[in-house]
Parts: sequence; structure tokens; C-alpha cells
Amino acid sequence: MSANKEVAIIGAGPAGLITGSILKKAGFTITLFEQRNCLGGSWAIQPLSELIDIRDGLSGIYCPTYPTLRCNVPRQTMALPDFPYPDDYPCYPRHDEVLSQLQRFAEHNGLLPHIRFNHRFLTLEASPKSGLTNGNPKRWQIQTSQNSAEFDAVVFCNSRYYYPKLPDLEPLLSFTGRLEHSFSYRGPAAYRNQRIALVGTGPSGEDLSREISHCASRVFLCAHSGSRELHKPIWKPYGANQNLTRHRDVIACNGRTVILENGEKLQDIDVLILCTGYQPDPVFRQALPGIELSGDKSCMAPLYLNLFHPVHPELSATGMTLASAPFILYHCQAEVIAGYLKGKIQLPTAQQRLFAAEQVELRSSGRVNFSVRRKISMKQLDQLANMASIPSPVKATVEALAISNKQRLKYPDHYRDLPWGSE
Repeated sequence: MSANKEVAIIGAGPAGLITGSILKKAGFTITLFEQRNCLGGSWAIQPLSELIDIRDGLSGIYCPTYPTLRCNVPRQTMALPDFPYPDDYPCYPRHDEVLSQLQRFAEHNGLLPHIRFNHRFLTLEASPKSGLTNGNPKRWQIQTSQNSAEFDAVVFCNSRYYYPKLPDLEPLLSFTGRLEHSFSYRGPAAYRNQRIALVGTGPSGEDLSREISHCASRVFLCAHSGSRELHKPIWKPYGANQNLTRHRDVIACNGRTVILENGEKLQDIDVLILCTGYQPDPVFRQALPGIELSGDKSCMAPLYLNLFHPVHPELSATGMTLASAPFILYHCQAEVIAGYLKGKIQLPTAQQRLFAAEQVELRSSGRVNFSVRRKISMKQLDQLANMASIPSPVKATVEALAISNKQRLKYPDHYRDLPWGSE
């Protein structure tokens, strides 16, 4: 596929902007479709006027960012291609600082004229006017909330953090307090003097429980025994007012009583917050032919290299692999997409791509240990860099994450404020 082809990019967050910059430099005609009226994706905060109970639905919410959010990985692992952060930026930037960097990046790379704001993606289908006749490659028709258009290739860049991932809600429906997801969290003041239980010890559960402990009367952080834990387990009261404790997973509710898997009961709970992670937009279930959300709903599968549609590689989806350095991942993926579309990178046959994609899906679905997932993602990152003939970022990324993890384990409440690499 030659470099003068038209490429649609769905989403103008970090993945879309990075992909757009790489494809634009490679000579492609690009159009970015963004459902909101601003760029930045999940880094562009969306104020909410009221508290949300997930039983009432979450339509119209596009962003999990809250006013006090700071990165939980260092800026070294959030690099934008050939566009370093200002020297005065902190090691762990605030969400608004990341957004400002993305805005400057888009301006620097001339991307703003290519973004179609307020265009929500609806459907994708093969153009009825095209095909493989007369040697012409297939074109694809995109329908958005505003119009439809045809392209030679489509890259989905609306992230695996777009939509809340929910557990089975049936055991929780009898809870008579407010049932929330971290997706709609907008600050601790809403929980003042209340008893709050949170489910999940990933980044959201750890950060929100500590922040809420400043205002709530009591905070309970619950998770199953195999849950990913970013910090060393603390089996005594901790938090801002020594009012935060850790507990086993929630299995049922009875009124305002939350029942745990070890039989313990948490009484008089006002709010139950599910910090159970995120998933891609469910509309993707219909968007890519033959592609579904994976069994654990964390990504789309099967994709070759967690990137290309195995049968139609002119269709791709970025960010569909676990990575603690997503900006770097987007860069490597975009370079490979550009290389393939220009004909510089050759992929194996469709049958081989499908087999490889299914094997990756089998290894990655379900409750796979986080360290195993990270090893898989770093190996794939190295492979992408090699394919694109760019320096591998794996060594530097792993080293930066190791330093960050060491500081987080030792100083869980203020690791973001320490000098980089301090003991």
C-alpha cells in the first residue's frame, strides 16, 4: 500500500495523536475522528454534575480522570515521539500537565486541522464500491454521528481505558447504598463522614482509597487473594486518619451490609466503589469483523501482534496489550502500522497471522499474573521496535519502572513527590 493512501484514526487521545503524527510524517492523508469537542482522550477531564450509581447507567461519561489525578508511572515512560517534556515538569505529572503536553504535541505536528471533533464512531463496513477487482485494494466505510467517509485503512485508537469493566453485578444489586465505579469518581469531598468500601487493589483502588480516607469516617479496601497489588499489603489501619483497612473480596450485599468471601461483614456502608478496571468501547464488538473483546474484557482479540486484524491488516487497533508505558507502545505500534501500509514491513499469511493471534489470546486472557503480563508486553514491544527498525525502548522502560516501583513500595503515600531515584 503506497504512502498516498487515506487513513482514518478513531480517537484523538494519546494513541490517536501519536499514530497521527507518525502516519502524517510517513506521507499518508490522515483524518482523526474524536467524539468529544477536545483532544486528549482520558487526560481531558470531564466534570460531572452529580454522583453516578452504575445501576442507572453510565452513558455520556467518556473519561475516568478526576481533578487530583497524577500519573502513577514516571514521565520517562510517557515519552512522545521527538517531543520531550518541559524541564520544569515533575517526574509524575498531573493530568492537566499531560494534557497540555498533548496539546503542544498536536500543534507542533500540525494535527489540529486533521481532527474532526464531535464525531462519534458508529460503524465500519467494507465499501460497496470497492474490492479486490482490477487489483484495487479494499476500502472501508466509516459511519460517524456526523457523516460517512471511505478510507484505505483504519486505526482504532480509542484505548482500553475507555469504558468501565464490571464484575457480575447480580450479588451487589441488593446493596441499598450508592454503587459506583471509579470511572465516575471526581474527588473525595463527596464521601465526607461516610463509610466507604472499595473493590480492587489496582491503581484506582490504591489511589482512591488513600484520597478518600482524608474525608470519609471509615474506608475498607477489598480484593480477592490473587488481586494485583501495587503496594505491600498492610494489615493494620493506615491512611490519612488511620481509618483505612484492607479486607477480602466482596461476594454479596444485604441492604447496607457488605459480605466478604471470608465471612466478614462490613456494616452500614454508604457507598460501594468498584475499582475493577477498564475496557475498550463495547461498540468494537461489532466494529471489526470477527474480532471480539477478550474473555477478561481487557482488550480485543484475536489481533496479530495485538495490533492487526488477522484477515484484514489494513485495520488495526492500538493499545490492546497490557503495558506500563502506553505512550511508548503507541509509538512503536504506529511505526509498524506505517511500515506495513507503505509496504516496507511484510506480514505472514492470513492463516499464520490468525494462528499467532489466537495463541497470544490464550496466553493473555483471564487471571494472568501481572508480572507475567508485563513480560509478555515488553517482549512484544521489543518485537515491534525491531520490525520498525527503531531503537528498542524496553531496557530504559524496564529500568525506569523498576526505580518507580521501588519507591512506590517504600513510600506508598508520597512516592510521586520524591526526587527521582532517591532511596
